[in-house]
Amino acid sequence: MNEEKLSSDKVPQKFAEWLLSMGCPPDKVPTVDKLSEMCRGQYYMVWRSLMEHVEPKEIIRQKRLQVFNDDVQRCRKTNAFCKPDSSTIVPEELTLWKQQTALRERVQDAETRVQQARQELNLLVDKVSSRLSHRNLARARVAAAQRRAWLLQQLGEELRAKRDSLNEARTIADSLCSFDDCSDVENKLDKLTSRRQTPRAPAALSVSMAPLASSSITSNGGDMNDSGKLLL
Repeated sequence: MNEEKLSSDKVPQKFAEWLLSMGCPPDKVPTVDKLSEMCRGQYYMVWRSLMEHVEPKEIIRQKRLQVFNDDVQRCRKTNAFCKPDSSTIVPEELTLWKQQTALRERVQDAETRVQQARQELNLLVDKVSSRLSHRNLARARVAAAQRRAWLLQQLGEELRAKRDSLNEARTIADSLCSFDDCSDVENKLDKLTSRRQTPRAPAALSVSMAPLASSSITSNGGDMNDSGKLLL
């Protein structure tokens, strides 16, 4: 605003221009007549003071940037960025920027750790899945071995049953086909063959042999009587 004070007649027009410069929509800005009514009496001093102390956003932003630039130059001269000094006032924007930078570094570090933890978790999951697959394979092998053992047991029982049946059939066959020892059979065969081979003696020889046999029997009887007497 101008350094000279505005008169009451110029305040309504300047106030309308000030509202437009502050970004107020044109349809919302009152007319000059209404503003003149608002500036009646001593009220124009209030609006004039408002226009003198309140500036548009663009001007305020430029002034703040200028102040920020001056503060940065002063901090560079005093090396306040590397060596904090209580006597040097660091701009609030720089403090916020440093905090934001530190926060970004922490976030990046946390993201790196999270990514590394995910990789380790994936490796652990792969190991667990491989071990589970090995365990399932081992279980399948054990089940197959148990099945084979059961089948072998069933086969052994069947073989034992067949062996028992064969032994029983053999016992029955032995009982049905029982015979004496081979020596008895050979003796019988020898006797039969000897009987067939020896010829019969003539009848006269048998008759002549009869008195000899009777005389020998009588002599033998006498001898036996004599021996009995001697014993008595």
